[in-house]
Amino acid sequence: YPLCALAVSDERPDQQERGPFTNVTVSPAGDMLACFSAKGALLVVGADFTTNHLGCNVHKSAVNASDVVWVGRDAVVIYLAYREKKRFFLLMVGPNGKFLSYNYSTPLFLVPEIDGVRIYSAETADFLQVVPEETRKIFDIGSTGSSSDLYEAAEGFENGDAAADTQRRSIKDMEHAVTECLEASKSEFDEGVQTKLLKAAAFGKVFCTDDNTELQDLSDMFVEVCRNLRILNAVRHPDVGMMITYPQYERLTPSVVVDRLTNRHHHLLAVRICEYLRLSPHRVLEHWACSKIIESPDTTPDEYIKRDIQKKLAPYKGLSYAQIARTAFSSRPMLATKLLDLEPRAKDQVASLIEFDQHEKALDKAVESNDTDLVYLALLKLINKYQAQDNQFRLFDKVRSSKLARSLFIAYAKTEAVELLRGFYMHTEDHYGMARLKIEAALGENDENERMGYS
Repeated sequence: YPLCALAVSDERPDQQERGPFTNVTVSPAGDMLACFSAKGALLVVGADFTTNHLGCNVHKSAVNASDVVWVGRDAVVIYLAYREKKRFFLLMVGPNGKFLSYNYSTPLFLVPEIDGVRIYSAETADFLQVVPEETRKIFDIGSTGSSSDLYEAAEGFENGDAAADTQRRSIKDMEHAVTECLEASKSEFDEGVQTKLLKAAAFGKVFCTDDNTELQDLSDMFVEVCRNLRILNAVRHPDVGMMITYPQYERLTPSVVVDRLTNRHHHLLAVRICEYLRLSPHRVLEHWACSKIIESPDTTPDEYIKRDIQKKLAPYKGLSYAQIARTAFSSRPMLATKLLDLEPRAKDQVASLIEFDQHEKALDKAVESNDTDLVYLALLKLINKYQAQDNQFRLFDKVRSSKLARSLFIAYAKTEAVELLRGFYMHTEDHYGMARLKIEAALGENDENERMGYS
């Protein structure tokens, strides 16, 4: 968020009198602006500057705010740094001008998120967010909401309290109570609190309406929340350290989270998440194999690396080895060729072998696939290679070793490279082919004497 001066048009004199603004920040939803003025005033307005949502004066010593960042869509944080005094403050301003302050002893770096703000210092990494409404309703002192009653009734039932059933019966809207317990569990980082909230939701779900549609919706929501929290608890583990919230996880999508785990080399966890969510783990496995090749010492034999990769990846059918082979080719060309023997797709296998300048082997694999298009591709690349090297005899020897390659080579050369075909017949001592070539050439002549010249 760069510092900038905002010039407001004359049509909005009330806002212009509060300027000039040194910090302007857009809300996550894009519908509001938080403007901090050079006079130390905070103004929250609509995106079109027609609506004032909040206006308040910060302390006069706070005229030079280092940063202004939204905390979700309901609050704004102002970062004030007094470097000479080594004092650093965060002032969080919420609806109606209510505020909280936080003191730090080292400089801060703020990273806004869709539901809060990350606060990095030399000593700590914090996450600041507004307490969700569902959490407040359940855990507020003296709360009498339906979700709070359900939470207490579930705890009482688990502890064998007879009054739990009476408290449960007092709940008028059980579906709403269950939904709020599930929503509150999403915002919790403590697994123990998550478990209690989910148990309360499961307890209340039993007593919901007989409406199959509503009950099914609650059941689906319960299963989805449990599944996502299980994944979030795994990636939040200190060994992984990906501290993301439930809304951030939903915004990123599981595939992006898996990619981030992969880039952090948490391949096992990424694969398990893919299997749990029934996503394809192929990209994760390819990345693991490439990393293993790159990180293996030069003294490690190629055969050992290939055997280890093959052992780990064998259970996953349809996995492409082409990209793994490309990674190996730069430092271990022999290993790259061996890995291509495991490639299940003939097209990728042939294309990679050609890329590695293994044209003869590419032709063999193309012939094995019985795909005439692939054989033609390998033949053309092989022809170009040996014609450039002026080494046609090796080309001819390779072509005549396969019946399919020979017939396709002849079909191509008849129309595109007659002289090459003549050389092939001579090299292979194919007298019948040479005679047929002369007859066809003679039949193409209109002059009788020219025809006799081919005899």
